[in-house]
Amino acid sequence: MQRNDKKLKVIAIIPAYNEEGKIGSVVKKTIPYVDRVLVIDDGSNDNTYNEANSSGAVVIKHMENRGAGAAIRSGIKYAVQNNFDICIPLSGDDQDNPKEIQKLVSHIGKGYDFVQGSRYIRGGKIIDMPLFRKITTRLFSFFFSLMALHPISDASNGFKAFKTNMINDKRINLWQDWLNRYELEPYLLYKAIKLNYKFIEVPVTKRYSKTKGYTKMKPIIDWWRITKPLVYLRLGIKK
Repeated sequence: MQRNDKKLKVIAIIPAYNEEGKIGSVVKKTIPYVDRVLVIDDGSNDNTYNEANSSGAVVIKHMENRGAGAAIRSGIKYAVQNNFDICIPLSGDDQDNPKEIQKLVSHIGKGYDFVQGSRYIRGGKIIDMPLFRKITTRLFSFFFSLMALHPISDASNGFKAFKTNMINDKRINLWQDWLNRYELEPYLLYKAIKLNYKFIEVPVTKRYSKTKGYTKMKPIIDWWRITKPLVYLRLGIKK
């Protein structure tokens, strides 16, 4: 089995909502590269739980859909309680390439605290990405860079690695209810940058389905959700 060569415990955190037919493949492809695969079944009404469990993942079940942020937060809480050193959130719908986990983890081993995957820097790759998605992800990254006063090429990419002990920083509060949906990931990224954690972007691959919906985000309402952490933190409305 191929694992990272560092003496650090690595956990993959996979939020999943109605990912039957995909989640089993994601789990099996991820297992060789981490010490544990944790799937958070966020209130699915299909066979996501059983498929993830039978494929080798530890599965936490939310009885109702709480949102991607709440699911990732449950995963981080589990990581803290079970002494994992590195958290790797990745997509439950097979958009990410688990083989690239080793690349992310290797940079943690070099002293970085937060490693953001980017499909847009040199070496990154996008496959079957809709034009509208290209435009919106680029626009969001531009807006993020303005608000954080730090250039970033792919702020909306959920494939990343970070040291679990960042969560012990009292200036980072992931447990706020307003972070339950799509707010948590940009909140954490913004905090990592503004609090001067050692940060880097590394090239990764993002693959989109030709036949099924490539995102569960709802226009307008979820666009605001992913944007408002930047506004709230920049203006000091939230901490």
